[in-house]
Amino acid sequence: RSSFLCTRNFRCRIMWKFAAALVAAALMPCRGQQCLTAASPPPDEEGPLSSSCLMQKSFLHSAVTLPGKLPKPYRSAVAILKRFKELSANGNCKVPFSTRWVHDQTKKDGRLFVAALGSSNATKRVLIVANEHAREAITAEVALRFAEWSCHGSEEAVRLFSEVRFTVVPVANLAGRRVIDSGEDPCQRATVDEGEGIVDLNRNMDVDFKLASDHGTAPFSTYQARILRSLAESERPVAYVDLHSGARSLMVSWGAREATSKDFPDQRRLLEVVKKAHCPDCAIGSNMKVIGYQNPGEILDHMYAVQGIKYSTLWEVYEGDDTNSCSSYFNPPVALFEKTVEDWSGALRAFGRLVRETVESDERSSESWTQRALGLSQVTEESARGHVTGAKSPGAVLKDFLT
Repeated sequence: RSSFLCTRNFRCRIMWKFAAALVAAALMPCRGQQCLTAASPPPDEEGPLSSSCLMQKSFLHSAVTLPGKLPKPYRSAVAILKRFKELSANGNCKVPFSTRWVHDQTKKDGRLFVAALGSSNATKRVLIVANEHAREAITAEVALRFAEWSCHGSEEAVRLFSEVRFTVVPVANLAGRRVIDSGEDPCQRATVDEGEGIVDLNRNMDVDFKLASDHGTAPFSTYQARILRSLAESERPVAYVDLHSGARSLMVSWGAREATSKDFPDQRRLLEVVKKAHCPDCAIGSNMKVIGYQNPGEILDHMYAVQGIKYSTLWEVYEGDDTNSCSSYFNPPVALFEKTVEDWSGALRAFGRLVRETVESDERSSESWTQRALGLSQVTEESARGHVTGAKSPGAVLKDFLT
């Protein structure tokens, strides 16, 4: 899943990975080059992509699928954010609903679109983040459907949003998602280079951070990661839901260790309810154990271990059969779109109800430690300043692809 290969045939996968590794190693000296492009429009407006730089194109991805836009009923990221704004502004929403742009303090033009659903006096908070990986467009649709349901004002919704406030980031990787929406590269996963490199947002936080070409120069080297950290600090949620696709699973910490945390019995209690009603085939367990590879520096672990969010979870909502197409592998076809969106927005409703009924407002993680106490890899002063020296050998790159 992490490298998204051309076929399920094992021999083909190994040969393809080796070829990709050699190409990646050959291109490594160019990885830091900045693209020279015209200024892009504001990220909430339609317009040409901010970058068409060759270094931002993936040899591996372009080889396994042809460009193409997602079909209707999928919305573009711009349309999804516009719909959120309409819900908050039309006066018809039956629960408190507001939207805003949250700006980064370091990169002044870095910002994320954030919606708040529920009473500001609610004693329990939940943070939901979708579309960190650009190609996982279905996750933004799930977040939107949940917001639309809230505005209908059913008895269940009114009760839920009076006691639980949800902070929703529907498209965490907006510039990357615009690459998907344009049809330029349906396999776009990471960010585009907006001055902070091409980074996998789910590898750019502190817990078990590992320096690598697409993990960022240091933890929180991207404005998206810094804003998400800030949101967690200000909201102090009791639960966190990280929406992804490419599998079907309900996961908890840790991303780089097979073991679960001390809070797993309580976390599993909530997830078992979600599983029974909405994803009977979903595995429950630590992210690394369920997925089968390491995820160092992922957001889930930061939310759990640093922010102290006991019920920090990562949900994988869809896995396709066509391994020759990123669009089809990560996003359901039109025939399954409605069922997928409704199932998983329903799962969010069920999770929220469990938080309202069974979680105390002061519950915190049992393993809320500092980076030093966790025994994490030390980020050198040089890497923290953004200087990464030396290119990986083809063998080292091949190892990265295989894991």
